[in-house]
Amino acid sequence: MKSPRLVCILLLSCPSWTQDSIVLPIEPTTSGIFITATVNGKQAHLLLDTGAARTIVDNRYAKKAIEIDRVSINEQNSVQSSPIKEVEVSLGTLKLARWKAVVLDTASASSRAGIRIDGFLGLDILGRFRFFQVDAKERTQTLMP
Repeated sequence: MKSPRLVCILLLSCPSWTQDSIVLPIEPTTSGIFITATVNGKQAHLLLDTGAARTIVDNRYAKKAIEIDRVSINEQNSVQSSPIKEVEVSLGTLKLARWKAVVLDTASASSRAGIRIDGFLGLDILGRFRFFQVDAKERTQTLMP
C-alpha cells in the first residue's frame, strides 16, 4: 500500500499552473529555442540560454541607454570588456523596467548559428521564476512565478 501514498506525495509536489503563469510562444530551431521579446520598445529574437548567467542584448537595442557598469566576457579565446546598460525587457505580460543587461554585438553569433540572434535570455531573468517549462510539441514556454 505504499505505492498510492508515494503517488499522492508526488502529485502534491507537482506544479499547478495558475493565472499568474506566463505562457510564451517559442520557436524551436536547430540552433536553439527562440523567444520573441520586446527590448526598449523593439521586437527582439532572443535565444533561450540557460548557460548564460546574465541576459545579453545586441547593441542595436541599447544605443541610447546609459552605461552603468562593465563586465569581462570570454569570447572565442579572448576577453573583452562589455557594457552593462539598463534596458526595458518585456516577455508577454512581464515587464522588467531598468533591467541590467550585458550589451554586445551579436552579429558573429548570428552568423555562426545561421539565424538572427538579437540577444540571449539568461538565468538572471529565468531565475526570477520558481521554474519554467519548455513544451516543444506545443511550442510554448511557461514561466511560473
